Amino acid sequence: AIAFDRDAAAGGKNSIADDKDIFSSEKFALIDKTVFVGYNQTETNSTIIGIIKDGIWVDKAFAGEQCKLIFNQTPFYAESGGQVGDSGFAINENSSITINDTQKSKNVFFHSAVIEKGTIAVNDILSVNIDLQKRQNICKNHTSTHLLHASLHKVLGNHATQKGSLVNSEKLRFDFVHNKPMTAEEIKAVEAEVNQWIWANYKANIQEMSYQSAIDSGAMAIFSENYGDTVRVVNFGGISVELCGGTHVAATGDIGLFMINHESSVAKGIRRIEAVCGPIAYNQVKQSRDILNKASQLLISKPENLVESIEKLKKSTNSKTTQNIKAPTKVAFSDSKEIILPDGIKICVARLDQDLAV
Repeated sequence: AIAFDRDAAAGGKNSIADDKDIFSSEKFALIDKTVFVGYNQTETNSTIIGIIKDGIWVDKAFAGEQCKLIFNQTPFYAESGGQVGDSGFAINENSSITINDTQKSKNVFFHSAVIEKGTIAVNDILSVNIDLQKRQNICKNHTSTHLLHASLHKVLGNHATQKGSLVNSEKLRFDFVHNKPMTAEEIKAVEAEVNQWIWANYKANIQEMSYQSAIDSGAMAIFSENYGDTVRVVNFGGISVELCGGTHVAATGDIGLFMINHESSVAKGIRRIEAVCGPIAYNQVKQSRDILNKASQLLISKPENLVESIEKLKKSTNSKTTQNIKAPTKVAFSDSKEIILPDGIKICVARLDQDLAV
């Protein structure tokens, strides 16, 4: 199936959507757009064309200050289509900047920055670099959502279309149409299918074409969006073909491993899958293996026989518990003493030789 993915600003907790003064300024009107070079480059030399501090356009920013920077071009992907914005750093001979997030509005990219050293000013040129490891993990998770979508179609049916997603460097979250919980067997089948496609190492085939050509080829528009005349279609081996503006791996084998952690309901007729892939999935497998081995050592059992050993231990424990709760027929006392208190009150003090079950 060929499907489309939304490529619209997500407007998260650090969203610039509420900074109306920024967009009403004459300075913003003079900015055409930020050229995005991040599909093929992870660093580039860029010129600062705008600095915003506390919602106000300024000409300079100093060490210790937070601001939003606009460059003439950038390799930083801006938060969009469920994919989080890139982070990284920018430097020149005099300044060092940490970039924590990237968002966009009207094709202008806003880099949330902290000035670590020096002073920056409009027209300064800096080397702008994304956090490469974080970007790679984001790419793994984003491509995994495409493979997951295709697998859901195969296992559940074509009705299981995307309703939303979140892709960051640690995990992926995917919402889709389905009117009942997935069975354990369905979850296993979806996970297995995705991993088979990963290990098949399908190369990414990314093309730009007209929107109408994509529709004519059998593409299905999932969201009610107004797409431009030219769209970007991401194809992995014909298994997954989606219109998408996000970043992806060069081949599915780069993902390594895919694991579904949770499936739940988020609304009537809408299910959610939470999953991990790559190094994080491997670490989960390693942790589970370590727990399995330790439990096997404690029970003196081979890992493959662990469930059987636990069942035997449970039966044995239940049997002993049943025996212990039987009340004793006779209670023996020793060192018994009778004491008469004033007013004729009698009490008995003694040592109980065995526990009295209750």
